[in-house]
Amino acid sequence: MSKPKLAEADMLRDDWNRSHDLTMVAQLHACTAQDVIDALGLTEEEIPARYRHHTQPNGKHWGRAPWEEAHPEEAQRLYTLMDGGMSATEAATIMGLTKGRTYAIYKRMKAKGTAMENKVESHKKKPSAKYEQGLMGLEDFITCFKTTGLLDADTLTLLDSFRKEARGFVLGMKYSEACHE
Repeated sequence: MSKPKLAEADMLRDDWNRSHDLTMVAQLHACTAQDVIDALGLTEEEIPARYRHHTQPNGKHWGRAPWEEAHPEEAQRLYTLMDGGMSATEAATIMGLTKGRTYAIYKRMKAKGTAMENKVESHKKKPSAKYEQGLMGLEDFITCFKTTGLLDADTLTLLDSFRKEARGFVLGMKYSEACHE
């Protein structure tokens, strides 16, 4: 691929004005999309969003953040569950994700060599954090033992009722913390 010649500039501009398709114009003129941008002097506003270069200069994508960065508390919980020996299927059930996505997220966090502790530092400082962690443990317990048959219907009803009361307590603590910040 070569940069467009000056004689092609008019044709390049005509093609751009007709289509506003950066990829197509670059292919028509056997050059790169960046060559088209440079030759026409296009600004970011002139390029439709779907044809903009979707990577940052450092090579990372501009798109959505990885799940573990967008949901640090849940990521910490997922990492703890799977690092503790729970299967991806069980963790997926608890977290409400698919098995494949759960494993991919865990694998990414494992590859980074971190359990995202630094991301949830502010969450750990709040008093409600320990109660919320206890609630998550209760929810995990109920989810894991519900299918084994070790708990009868009355016990499950009692545990579910207790879980709901504990959830209300945790939400009340969080509301109180938010009001006093």
